[in-house]
Amino acid sequence: MIKTKGIIVPVDWNEDGVAVSFAVSTFDEDEYVLESRLSKEEMAALIREEVEVTGELRMKNGKKTILVSAIDAKGRAVA
Repeated sequence: MIKTKGIIVPVDWNEDGVAVSFAVSTFDEDEYVLESRLSKEEMAALIREEVEVTGELRMKNGKKTILVSAIDAKGRAVA
């Protein structure tokens, strides 16, 4: 398990420019791609918000990935 704080950022977009993949960019400049049960719209609503992410750390396609079990944004649980 990993617990980290950072800012939600988009990391991939569809052909219409809509964010379809998201990561948490940490304050020590790490970036973890997020695999979450939240919809793309729910994740997009968190862009640029400071969050605390808890989940299982994995490597996927050479990138650090978190299989999210919880996201806490400004003291409220969103996932």
